[in-house]
Amino acid sequence: MPDKSLTPFIDFSTGLGVFARRFIESRSYFGPYGGDKRNIHLFEEASDYSWQVPDKSGNIMYYIDGGEPNKSNWLRFVNCPNTGLGVFARRFIESRSYFGPYGGDKRNTHLIEDASDYSWQVPDKSGNIMYYIDGGEPNKSNWLRFVNCPNTVSQENLISFVYHGDIFYLAIRNITVGEELLVYYGHNYAKKLGVDTTQFR
Repeated sequence: MPDKSLTPFIDFSTGLGVFARRFIESRSYFGPYGGDKRNIHLFEEASDYSWQVPDKSGNIMYYIDGGEPNKSNWLRFVNCPNTGLGVFARRFIESRSYFGPYGGDKRNTHLIEDASDYSWQVPDKSGNIMYYIDGGEPNKSNWLRFVNCPNTVSQENLISFVYHGDIFYLAIRNITVGEELLVYYGHNYAKKLGVDTTQFR
């Protein structure tokens, strides 16, 4: 059964933040921090995602730079031209891996005209739309809202599917380290982006 404990990444004025989906006990730990270990003499070139690492005497041995998307611990979020934030794989993702559920408010289809661009319509088994899930509010959604739409069929590496009334993303092929995750959102949204929709089913 799909795991619903994925940590959401929220877009606030300070950038992206990580929020607990379940209770975390005091003295829990996370890590190690992912990135390149670099000579401290190169620290002037360090990204904002860097930590200095001291020895037992407090002398800095090196720093760990997590600025490269394919070397950090989490799926990294990078500003992409024209599309805003995008999600990139930190590690190899096998075909048929899945992510979700997509976070957001479940709303009546009569309100679809008010839906944000972060919305998915959810059909029943007969294909009738039951409601839509709107991930437009960052504090009610999760990192799946930042997955962009592909420009070509060859770029597409995820598809959406419905499971127990929720939206999930399924990898339709292997996704390599550093590759952007891309899911097709349908013809209407793709046309807004200027995508040639005739190439998509």
